Amino acid sequence: MRKRRNSCRAFVLLETIIVTSVLCVILIVLYSSYSRILVDIGKRGRYDNTEYIYKTELIRNYLENEPSVMNKLGTDQLIIYCSDNLSGNKLCSDTTVIGNEIFTLMKVKAVYFTIWDISPTNENVLNLEPTTQNYIKNIDAINKGSTYRLIVMYESENDELSNEYEYASLQFGSRD
Repeated sequence: MRKRRNSCRAFVLLETIIVTSVLCVILIVLYSSYSRILVDIGKRGRYDNTEYIYKTELIRNYLENEPSVMNKLGTDQLIIYCSDNLSGNKLCSDTTVIGNEIFTLMKVKAVYFTIWDISPTNENVLNLEPTTQNYIKNIDAINKGSTYRLIVMYESENDELSNEYEYASLQFGSRD
């Protein structure tokens, strides 16, 4: 009788250890997945939030009323209107850039025009800064016909993200 009780206790102890181990493994997997999701949400939070969409709308309205801007749009898949981060381009704060006052006021770092359904693997896109490439990978690629996309990169207003940028994009003009 005593042997049977000892074997039952040993079985219960072994079963408890196995169940606890399995639960620990499951919790570790869930935690790592959850933390990865939170990081992704944090990154996407810098894309297309309401404040920057409104700012981009103001910039779009300003640029659509400038004939010289509309004349620059052609058949190119990517047009760098101004960029403070890429060498060889006009700075957005440059006085020769149309809209420099509004760009300076809104802390614009770059303005791009792309065809709506541009591929993130396009060779022109691969020459942009890594944060812009990542943004282009995350935007929708639904074909909206022959329209352009206005992509605006803003300096982050969050002190914790001093080296990060905020992005927003809107439909712009037509390629017809």
